[in-house]
Amino acid sequence: MKQNTLLKKEIWERLSKGKFISANSQEYQQRQLYKSLEENEEEYRSFFAEIGYILDHGREYYQFCREMTAENTDASLNSLKKYLVLCNILKAWREDFFVGLDFRKTAFLEAIAEDPDLLSKVREFSKKENYKEIVNDILSTLRQDGFIERIPDDETEKYFVTSAFNYIEDIFNNTIIYNEGLDNETLE
Repeated sequence: MKQNTLLKKEIWERLSKGKFISANSQEYQQRQLYKSLEENEEEYRSFFAEIGYILDHGREYYQFCREMTAENTDASLNSLKKYLVLCNILKAWREDFFVGLDFRKTAFLEAIAEDPDLLSKVREFSKKENYKEIVNDILSTLRQDGFIERIPDDETEKYFVTSAFNYIEDIFNNTIIYNEGLDNETLE
């Protein structure tokens, strides 16, 4: 029980900042947190509910989520918009961008330099002129939110896509399906 108390604190510290806990994280501690959550999900769910948080278990990740209210709708929609733009950029770069992928920052930069459409999408993310700075912002956002991790001891800036990326990808795919449904209704 003492171990669970310690893990509750560690889980709280991560999830309360809007981050994810991913099953396939490169970080040992995060994988241990995921394992504890998975093995004791109902206990954690009850504990966090008592303090006003909803523990959400997605496809190989955990996060806190909130009920939609008038006060938090705009912030939630802005966050979703940011994630849709990010996913659109990543899928435009590599259609097969997926959980578990290793990629190098230089490969991303080279693709942008060679593809004007991709450069246009990258510029949607930020008002900065220099696309290399925008890429740094994109990677920083993805890292801070827990969707990618920098591979330790790699001097070439290599990144790993965590299972938390499933969250963005599900939103992106559901938005495409919804929009395609609207397009089909318009044609009829």
